[in-house]
Amino acid sequence: PGPSSATQLYQSAFDVLTRITSIPCEGADIPRYDAQRLKFEFTIFPEWFLSGLLKLTVDDEAQKRITDLSQYLSDVFREQPQVWVHRDFHSRNLMLLNSGDLGVIDFQDAVLGPITYDPASILKDCYVRLPRDDQMKFLDRYLAQLKKIGGPDDGSDMNQPERLASQLSTVSAGQFQKWFDLTGLQRHLRVLGVFSRLHLRDGKSGYLTDLPLVTEYVREALQTTAPTNASVAEFQIWFESDVMPVIRKQPWYRPIASEEWA
Repeated sequence: PGPSSATQLYQSAFDVLTRITSIPCEGADIPRYDAQRLKFEFTIFPEWFLSGLLKLTVDDEAQKRITDLSQYLSDVFREQPQVWVHRDFHSRNLMLLNSGDLGVIDFQDAVLGPITYDPASILKDCYVRLPRDDQMKFLDRYLAQLKKIGGPDDGSDMNQPERLASQLSTVSAGQFQKWFDLTGLQRHLRVLGVFSRLHLRDGKSGYLTDLPLVTEYVREALQTTAPTNASVAEFQIWFESDVMPVIRKQPWYRPIASEEWA
């Protein structure tokens, strides 16, 4: 599709996402994206990507940087409004129906988690590049959309849309973007491990072709957020000095040219 239709499709996706995040959370019989789950997910990156695919030794210093980042990202997840999270809300799970509506598939990994997780899934899609300026445009529009869904506060018990609007009322676009980048960082570190596992354990080597883009998402998020937190900054230094030289030697690696992001 052309640019205008692509814009319409992204906006339709965020309209669907607004409806998903408006689903009441009380009594939801799905897992929570809690600290224990995050701690487990952070083992996938060193086990399958660093040790398994890159054959890197994860020494005590590297493990400390990974652990410190994991603990910080757990705090970032917890401080965000908690909503229904699809977890794989990206191009391959969205279907354009004959009616013109978007259908969503692959809900089996849904959790209650941070509000920026699904936006990171689609705007930093592992299979489709979207320029950073467009990412921010859609993200800012989504935040404004969420702030409006609650309607006026009449003093009664708030439903989920009203609660979200209230929780986000003082959240700036800059704060929402920071959540988005850090949440995306966690997602893409996990994806580096998951795609490596699919190749090494399951023989699904096609995912190796997607690793360069996922790597660039990690580097971009680290660069954007490193000035805001010491654990991110320390992880970035290590990733660039110790991990990237090994990545560049891999047969699957190709640099993502700057014009591909512009």
